[in-house]
Amino acid sequence: MKNKKTILYIIGALVIMAAIFTWLLAGTSKGKITEKVLKEVASHELKNTSLHEENNGRKAWDLQIVSLVYDKERDVNVLKGVSGNFYQEDGSSIAIKSDAGEVDMKTRNIVLSGNAKGVFSSGGELVGDKISWSSKDQLITAEGKVRITKDDIVATAKKAIMDTVKEHLQLEGDALVQKGAL
Repeated sequence: MKNKKTILYIIGALVIMAAIFTWLLAGTSKGKITEKVLKEVASHELKNTSLHEENNGRKAWDLQIVSLVYDKERDVNVLKGVSGNFYQEDGSSIAIKSDAGEVDMKTRNIVLSGNAKGVFSSGGELVGDKISWSSKDQLITAEGKVRITKDDIVATAKKAIMDTVKEHLQLEGDALVQKGAL
C-alpha cells in the first residue's frame, strides 16, 4: 500500500514537470497553452522563466521573470524581477524593468511596480511607481511619481497616458514640462 502511494506521488510529480516543460518549450499566438498549464500547476512557483505574446505573427511583448506564481482566483500571473520589451507596430520597442508585476491572463494587460522603468528605442525614458501596458489598445499608463525624459525635455506628473500608436502623451496631476532641465 505504501509503495503504491509513493509511485503515485512520483507519477504526479512527473506529470507536473512534463506540463511545466511543455509550457516552457511551447509558443502560441494567444497563450492558450500557458493558461492551461499555469492553471494545472497553480500552487507552484516557476523560477527564471519567460512569457511572451504574439499578435498576427508579430511579437507584442516578451518578459523575462525571476519568479512567477499563478493566482488562480484572480487569473493573474504574479511576477518578481521583471525585464523585457513591449514591441510597437512601427518596429520601435520599449525595454522595461521592474521589481514586481502582474499579467492578467484574460486581457493580457501587464502592470509593473517597484522601480518600474521603460527605455524607448527611439530615445527617452519613463519612470513611475506603477507602469501599465494595455495589450489591446497599446496604451502605456504610468502612475505615482512619473518622470519622462527625452533629449533635454523633462515631464513630471502624477499620471501619464501614452498612446504608442498615435504618439500622443497626456499628463495629469501636477503636470510640468521643462525644456533644458537636464
